[in-house]
Amino acid sequence: MQRVRTTFLNIAASYVALSSGRVQQDLEVKMAERGYPKENNQMSLAFEKLAYDKREGEGGRLGCTIVTGFLGCGKTTLVQHILKNRGDLQIAVLVNEFGEIDVDSLVLDSTRLNFSHGLSHVSLANGCACCASSGNLKEALRRTVSCQHNFDYVVIETSGLANPTAMARELEEAGVRLDLVVTVVDVENLDLVLETPVAKQQLEIADIVLLNKCDLVSLGMISDAEDRVEEATGGTKAVRCRFVNVPLDLVLNVLLPEVSATLATSFANTSIGFVSHEATTQTTRPLLKEGPQTRVLPKVMRSLPEQHEHDGRISSFSFCRDEPFSLAAFQDFVASRLRSCTGLLRVKGLVWFEESRSTRHIFHFSGRKRSEALHGGPWESQPNIELVFIGRDRRELEELKGELLSLLASTLQMPMEFVRDRSAALEEFAYFVNSDSRFKVHEIRSRNDSGVECHTLVMFGLVGSALRGVHEGDLNAALIQTVNGRGIIFLTSGSSPKSGHWLQISFGGDMTPEGAWCELKSAAVSVITKAFQGVCLCRCDVVPHMH
Repeated sequence: MQRVRTTFLNIAASYVALSSGRVQQDLEVKMAERGYPKENNQMSLAFEKLAYDKREGEGGRLGCTIVTGFLGCGKTTLVQHILKNRGDLQIAVLVNEFGEIDVDSLVLDSTRLNFSHGLSHVSLANGCACCASSGNLKEALRRTVSCQHNFDYVVIETSGLANPTAMARELEEAGVRLDLVVTVVDVENLDLVLETPVAKQQLEIADIVLLNKCDLVSLGMISDAEDRVEEATGGTKAVRCRFVNVPLDLVLNVLLPEVSATLATSFANTSIGFVSHEATTQTTRPLLKEGPQTRVLPKVMRSLPEQHEHDGRISSFSFCRDEPFSLAAFQDFVASRLRSCTGLLRVKGLVWFEESRSTRHIFHFSGRKRSEALHGGPWESQPNIELVFIGRDRRELEELKGELLSLLASTLQMPMEFVRDRSAALEEFAYFVNSDSRFKVHEIRSRNDSGVECHTLVMFGLVGSALRGVHEGDLNAALIQTVNGRGIIFLTSGSSPKSGHWLQISFGGDMTPEGAWCELKSAAVSVITKAFQGVCLCRCDVVPHMH
């Protein structure tokens, strides 16, 4: 694709003075003469038409979408969704962080991707991109525009405490065309959004609002949220979704070719998707929209205030260590301590566990029911812990920092009695799992402590049905969301080529194996019932899952 675009640019230079129709026609002929299939050049032709058609005024400017929203709403998840489904569209992503650590860049692995495209890494951490990191934003935009990689589009993810209005000015000065501002809203935390000045401003300037986490609330709450968003934004369109999984052309200024009805139906019926009664489309090859001639300015461009204020009550701290947590202690810490915090708004970052030292986990804590430690693959660098805590109570944050240090100390100094008790608890839990045909134990990890073999971790999961189209990965993803959302116990997840998708648990707090098993069984009933609803044709396939 890079070779096609480079050659195409060289050819196009001699045709600038001609009309856009003649340019495109002659270029198609030239491309055909060089042996490039016409259908494989659609995106390049559309891109060059915008770049060289001077009658459209802004055709030569790089397009941009700003993704904003309050803390923990799902902005990074949306960016990951865009990158995963971008097809051949070359997208540059700039990420801004409020804390000292650029956690989102670690999650997105942007540093490695930047170097693969010939870009040096520009940190937008430790401040709002419209204030403290404004100079870095300008530098990042300059490098992106002048980069020889010829990006088709730019996506900027703001911090949860940034007001994008000032960013619009930076984009204009850098020669980047702002197409729209997408504001992601945690539907469950809409009250907090409307009560927080900067979050309310993010909502008011939105060109489209994504009501995320709709799977956690009732339909009545969603309808009420839509009415309140419409009132707060003056009629801006609100789209229901879960995991911000929406069609790409909804959030980017791109056109996506339609797919077959079968594929659209399949996409709509997946366990993770957007909630809509409208037709669903998916793309394999994006095209840039030819919209500048009828372009409607984004809301934020119609009113650019000179400055804005931040909430002085909000502060953060970063926790970085080269020692691992005990999984048992960390699970108990999340379930019993973090959920009881009153001023904590957001926690995110990378965690390292003693029981699975080779695996990186991505931890998120946000809203009321979202806490997860997802499998992030093997470590490709020195394993460590990097977490950012954001909250409104500085004393509470200091207390949490001290408790995390104690957590590490307890990992290094585990009494032998605790190790043996944990091993016995895990063996009992594995027995419960093996006795239920809906579940299976993938592995019981052990290690030798003082000459005694002790269990440290149980990896388990629900059993899917490939024949019925119910995949284990979907089942276990739904189970961990349900269990962690209830807040009684906290599970972490992982995957491997041999074992597939699995969940993991250890014991170190007040939770007993019997109590944990009862909680899992209760959650599994609702998950399995929903997963098999409408897809099971044989009663014998359903009954074993319902007891």
